[in-house]
Amino acid sequence: MAVAFDDQITWDGGILHLRASRGTERIRCRAGRETIAELEGFAHASSLEIGERKAQAAELLKPSIVHKIEIGGFDHGLIKTVTIFRYDLLQR
Repeated sequence: MAVAFDDQITWDGGILHLRASRGTERIRCRAGRETIAELEGFAHASSLEIGERKAQAAELLKPSIVHKIEIGGFDHGLIKTVTIFRYDLLQR
């Protein structure tokens, strides 16, 4: 089943948040500043710059998010969540 993403992306100064869906499942997706710094063009990005370029960061993260959803790499907890870490970027 295909993974689709909502248009709403938020940056709270430390974590980038977006939502995905797969069928009827809603999945919270997130990546911290350390992970974003590993993305091309974000190595030295300030928090303000990440906020301004959050859509670009989200696009770069989407392949890793989809992969993690497909392999069932969900966080533990009541809300279905995928957190992307630096090492997840290497597994694309």
